Amino acid sequence: MITVDKYTSLELVDKGQYGFQLTEGWVNKAGAFKPNFCRREVGKDKVEKLMPLNIKLGDRAKAIEVCLYLYRELTGKDMEVPF
Repeated sequence: MITVDKYTSLELVDKGQYGFQLTEGWVNKAGAFKPNFCRREVGKDKVEKLMPLNIKLGDRAKAIEVCLYLYRELTGKDMEVPF
């Protein structure tokens, strides 16, 4: 988990066969991460559900590719990866 500011933290979660996801949330007084929720329409019936605010990153290789892309966008430089 990383703290972005006083009210926002991010947590990288490995969902196994579903890959990695980045979840936005906050940290309570006990130090536990609590996800933020948003309302989304799901399914062909467009049922509104309350869901955690997640960004899917894909499997490990794709998640690394996403992180490298973000690094390039933020710095304008390519990062050397030793693998």
